Amino acid sequence: MTDKPTYEELEKKIRELEQTESGSQQVKEALRKSEIQYRLLADNVSDMIWTMDMAQRLTYFSPSVLKFRGYSPDEALRIPIEKTLTPESYEKAVSVLMEEFDAEGKPGVSPDRARSIELEHIRKDGSTVWGEVTTSFLRDGKGLPSGIIGVTRDITERRKAEKALRESEKKYRSILENIDDGYFEVDITGTFTFFNNIMCKALGYSRDDLIGMNNRGYLDQKNADQIFQAFNTVYQTGISTKAIEYQYIKKDGSKGFVEMVVSLITDSNNKRVGFRGIARDITDRKQLEAQLQQARKMESIGTLAGGIAHDFNNLLYMITGNAELALEGIPQWNPVHDNLKEIKDAGMRAAGI
Repeated sequence: MTDKPTYEELEKKIRELEQTESGSQQVKEALRKSEIQYRLLADNVSDMIWTMDMAQRLTYFSPSVLKFRGYSPDEALRIPIEKTLTPESYEKAVSVLMEEFDAEGKPGVSPDRARSIELEHIRKDGSTVWGEVTTSFLRDGKGLPSGIIGVTRDITERRKAEKALRESEKKYRSILENIDDGYFEVDITGTFTFFNNIMCKALGYSRDDLIGMNNRGYLDQKNADQIFQAFNTVYQTGISTKAIEYQYIKKDGSKGFVEMVVSLITDSNNKRVGFRGIARDITDRKQLEAQLQQARKMESIGTLAGGIAHDFNNLLYMITGNAELALEGIPQWNPVHDNLKEIKDAGMRAAGI
């Protein structure tokens, strides 16, 4: 249909048909109205409507082809379909079309079903646009395919948005996998829905083990209750937690410590659907703190022992000094002399200790 008739020409054609052919006047009137309504629809919808015969020759384009591909309907009809689509999309379209034919290459007679496929089209200026193409077969009186009718909707902006989203998600995941801290997302019950590899490394579980695991799977009762209280507060208030510390149990049974910050996840309707958090493993820091605490304890004990020793030395100095002075005034034959000497010797040994 390279020459599109006007509505007046269509009406004239129908009137001529009524004069030369027999039949019901009501049927002819219905045909005339149906044809006019179809033209009104095809000429005014924003989606591109087109038809093609079984030899893959395009036979009709609605005026919206100009906006979608930059061609007028007449120009578009002169371009072979293989030049209408990019090579990859053309192969994809042919593959979908061939699904409707049997092993002998004969068209099927199955009931019509609409097919939807996304194809990349070539515009007049050489640029490309994406269209969501919905097609179905036109069938003859025997039910065999006689052509194809399709509706193409411009989805270029949607594809760009999807590409940008994929790139953003890829960048987002790359960042999360390369930070030193663990990142996780859980549902309302505390079950893992997403996490980076640092979380796997810290807990000692594989990704398959960890996905779907509830936080009670790696916490004792005390720490599980602590985490529940923290999550519940965030759920009720919507305010992120400050850094909280808890102890976790690794797959091998050993224990570690984490410092965590948790915030609320909401969907597009602002419904609370889960939590996300950053978890920093502080096991080494906690061990160093324990060692420092022990060192300080030993330092305190040393200080206390040093003070006691100093006080005892003062007392023993008095004892040994006075014993020595007393010995000078008592002759050796006096029994008291030996007793004083033993006191002096004992005092000296005690001072050495």
